[in-house]
Amino acid sequence: MSDNELIQQRSSSATAYANKPSVLVEAFKKYEDSVLFPYFVWAVNLLGGGTIDRIASNHVASYNIKRLDNLFEHLARRVDRNAPDPESEEFMAALHVCITALMGSTSQRKANYFAAILAHAWMNSSTDWNELSQVLKLIRELEDVHIIILREAAALGQDARGKAIIFSVGQSAPNAIPLDPKLTAFDPNLIALCISELIAKGLLNDSFTQRTSFSNNGGRQAAELVYSLSELGRWFIRRIQDPDIKAGSGATSTLSTTT
Repeated sequence: MSDNELIQQRSSSATAYANKPSVLVEAFKKYEDSVLFPYFVWAVNLLGGGTIDRIASNHVASYNIKRLDNLFEHLARRVDRNAPDPESEEFMAALHVCITALMGSTSQRKANYFAAILAHAWMNSSTDWNELSQVLKLIRELEDVHIIILREAAALGQDARGKAIIFSVGQSAPNAIPLDPKLTAFDPNLIALCISELIAKGLLNDSFTQRTSFSNNGGRQAAELVYSLSELGRWFIRRIQDPDIKAGSGATSTLSTTT
């Protein structure tokens, strides 16, 4: 192939690529007839998308736009299409928090959690920012594995006294349900780390089955450590409206539900 033919081939490829619709253009078309369109445009500009040309958009901005699209796709299924504007002034502040958080995570689930909170702010004028911001902060700080552990703990339900069922991880314990079979996709060390972080945040309780225990030969050994979902953990699970939860504690109630 001659130099001129090679130049023409590369020029033709570059032209075809430049004419290819960008992720950004496709996303704009997706929401142009939605009540969310002005907010999608605002979010794109927040990410700097308004200053990115078509070629750069396909390369540099595709990650950001796809993350944004994922959030608005979940949100569009939840908001009232007959409400042209959000009922709550907290919606814009919450949207800003959600967008920033999603850019720093590859989690697909977080977009759904954030959409649940944003939809509530869209449709409720009495949204409390203090509560809203704390829920958003927890979603931002927790990874999927944290929330999966909380979901599984919530799914255990409560005993006859209304107390959360206790569970064990990594070892068996009397009267505790092993949670390990539900968490086989994760490394045991990762689970141990996440449980420690959930306890530190007050979302899980930890306790010993008894102060000391004895081995078969009569010697003392460490008592078994068990866990349970705290009231704060149950409160948080209710707020994120996770549609996958089938717990008997009403884990799909809305942000305004009282505990």
